[in-house]
Amino acid sequence: MKRTNKLKMIAAMAVSVLSFTITGCSSDDFYGFDFNLDEYNNTNSLLKFNNEPFLNISTSDFNKMTDSDYKNLSNAICRIKNNYGNGTLLETQSINYNISDSLFLLAYSTLENTQNFCLSFTNKLNKRAKTNNREESFVISGKDCVGQAIAYSLSLDIDNTNSILANKFKDYYSSGVPYESLEDAFAECNANNTPNTTLYDTNTSTSSTKDVLIIKPEDDDYHAMNILSIQNDNNIYHVYARDKNYSSVCFDLYGSSLPRLFWNGGNKFTMVCYHHLTKKKP
Repeated sequence: MKRTNKLKMIAAMAVSVLSFTITGCSSDDFYGFDFNLDEYNNTNSLLKFNNEPFLNISTSDFNKMTDSDYKNLSNAICRIKNNYGNGTLLETQSINYNISDSLFLLAYSTLENTQNFCLSFTNKLNKRAKTNNREESFVISGKDCVGQAIAYSLSLDIDNTNSILANKFKDYYSSGVPYESLEDAFAECNANNTPNTTLYDTNTSTSSTKDVLIIKPEDDDYHAMNILSIQNDNNIYHVYARDKNYSSVCFDLYGSSLPRLFWNGGNKFTMVCYHHLTKKKP
């Protein structure tokens, strides 16, 4: 009789412990009926970068960003870019990447700008330019990309710069500056020109800041932009650039010598060279 009571007591305690264990989180959660996939993904994303350093920037102004800011931007982009699915960012909160809100917005906008910039080269609707006196498809920021790049590099008035180039090159506003006449365009704007075919980390050289960058999409005409910063990450060069339509894009190149091919979203480009400009003395 006493043995039977003991067995009943042990069985009752076991049932109580099991009941407590299961109801500690709701039974629905336990069996997965109310499983929140978004919450699960966010939790695991937090864990993913939990041991990584928290990243921040001192300013969102590209012209005022330090080399440390750009390095943090590059690291933030690396954290974010692998979380795209079908072209859409899956995790859209800065806490998921252990970075500040301002850095997340800057990194995300740079990724989106880069994607849109490259996709623009596949949309050639009624956009034409001239190379070697031949009209070919051209895209992006109109035909005045050379004038825009020169004006930004030398802190000149863009309207005045365009007027100077329009007086020099026939049909400038409809056809732009032919690539073979690029150095003539620099001279016409009273600029000294030093071409470069080697990428240098901006931390070791300031000459690339605002330099005129020349890229060429596959089967399209050349395009002029301005370098914002170059970051060397174990011989992977993150080249930040801008034009009048996009305040920041980022191209990744494996190696420092130019010309060099690079790809983005299936689009092939060549980074041709960049030109360091200075104003000629009167």
